[in-house]
Amino acid sequence: HANRNKRDNQRLNLRYASREQNAWNTGPKLGSSSIYKGVSFASDLARVEDKPWVASIRASGLVRHLGIFATQEEAALAYNDAARELHGEFAFRNEMKELGL
Repeated sequence: HANRNKRDNQRLNLRYASREQNAWNTGPKLGSSSIYKGVSFASDLARVEDKPWVASIRASGLVRHLGIFATQEEAALAYNDAARELHGEFAFRNEMKELGL
């Protein structure tokens, strides 16, 4: 489902997708340390004092580290850029309404 609504079975909303492509279109996991997909609070070993958030993305079976950031929103923007580049039309993009993005 292109719009991620499983109840919307209109022809325009349905598309062929592999399992991997379908996974790219899912949102953030419940219970994670961030409200954004691809963003997590850094472990003590990875944390830089003023940059506690890590962004990463899975592509072609590998996890790519996108960097460490001061805010969740900065990390989410880095994820969005990578998702757009790597996953194309199947990319899930984080929405940051408070930033107007």
